[in-house]
Formats: sequence, C-alpha cells, structure tokens
Amino acid sequence: MKNKRLNRLFKEDGKIMILPLDHGATLGPVKGLENINDTLFRLAARIDCVVLHKGMIKSNYDLLCKRTLGVMMHLSAGNALSPQSDRKVLVGSVEEAVTLGCDGVSIHVNIGNEYDTEMLKDFAEVSKKCNELGMPLLAMMYARGSQIEDPCSVKNVKFVARLAQEMGADIVKVNYTGNAEEFKTVIEGCQIPVVVAGGEITSEEKLLSNIDGALLAGAKGVAIGRNIFQSNNATELIEKINKKIHV
Repeated sequence: MKNKRLNRLFKEDGKIMILPLDHGATLGPVKGLENINDTLFRLAARIDCVVLHKGMIKSNYDLLCKRTLGVMMHLSAGNALSPQSDRKVLVGSVEEAVTLGCDGVSIHVNIGNEYDTEMLKDFAEVSKKCNELGMPLLAMMYARGSQIEDPCSVKNVKFVARLAQEMGADIVKVNYTGNAEEFKTVIEGCQIPVVVAGGEITSEEKLLSNIDGALLAGAKGVAIGRNIFQSNNATELIEKINKKIHV
C-alpha cells in the first residue's frame, strides 16, 4: 500500500513538486493563505502534491477530491507567538490521515535545540505507524536552535537528511546548501528521495538558481511554500519550476 501511495505522489520520472500550505497554523492567515480554497483552486492543477493540516483538508475536501494531485496531511505544529517557536508537537495522527484518504503524512523536526529529543521520539512513533498502515512519510528536517550557527551548512544539512532516513522517513525535505557540488554530498549520504525547501522569501532568480543546483546534485524535486504562494506571479513561477523538475 505504501508503494501504491508513493507512486501516486511521484510522477513517472521519479520527481515531485510539493506545495506546502501548512503555514497557517504557525503564522496565521498570511498573504497567499487568506483563503486556502482560492489558493488551491488557482494552483492545485499545476503541482504534484499539497501539504495541509487536517482542518484544511476537511474544509476543502470536495475541491481536493476533484483534483488529480497527492495530498499529504501535516502532523506537526508550533506557532510564531510562542517563546518555544522551534518546538513542534504532534497535532494529528496517521490514522486520521488514512480516514481522510490522504496519500502521505509529513512531520517537522528541528535539530539543535532543547526540544529535539521530544521531536525525535514523536518521529519514531509516526514512522512506526506509517509502516503499519502503509503511509508514506515526508520528514521536514532542519538544523535550527541555539546550538546551530548556520542551518544551511553542508555539515548540518547532511546530518539532518541522514537522520531522516535512519528514523524511517520515505522522503526528506532539507535546506539547500547553496552549492550543487556540496549538495551532492547530502544526496550521497541519504538513500531516500531528497527534496529541497524554498526557505525564506528570495528573488525568483535566486530561487530558480537554487532549484537548478539541487536537481543537478540529484534532488528528486522541491517542497516550496512561501516563495510560491506569496508570489505575485505564482502560476507562472510554478510553470517555470515544473519545466525544471519534469523535463
């Protein structure tokens, strides 16, 4: 069952374009996410997979069912108003994702802070349940916290990517290191598909350059949120990214 779901998520070329729209739980109804239904209506036909929290899946279920795209339910949450904003806790379950007909689940884990052992314990439980129920698991892995000087350093990105595989993830999302040759070492140290994050808002030129570098290094796609849904030219940008991923 897991392989069947993975085949729905990845295209025949083995690549994937993921649009995470889970930011509302962390940041609120920011630009581009004021109306999820509208965002999905405009962008869903142009992507392979969307990441949403369970409430948004339920509220937009009819629209999602009419689209031929993968749906991942995000299980982690934290919020920008909290003094513990790097701490992510589980707010959903794999069983709920199965009930909602999802094709996968995702979790967010920050390594390098005082809460990372709790997040790893949650990771282990989710991974176990995903194996039992045949549900693909995307791990969004970041080096983030008081112990981290550079979250995009090769050393840190290699570490969190490998950790995701060790913990049982099927796909891992990480920051781009800024250099294709360096990022290749991240890919070489991790046997599961690696997708690159969009990160903080940047210029379209820089974003597309990063994607080129990641794909050249061996990444299997992207998982880009804010740089797409907050873009003034989101549909055009998606088309440009698609042409790079699905050659």
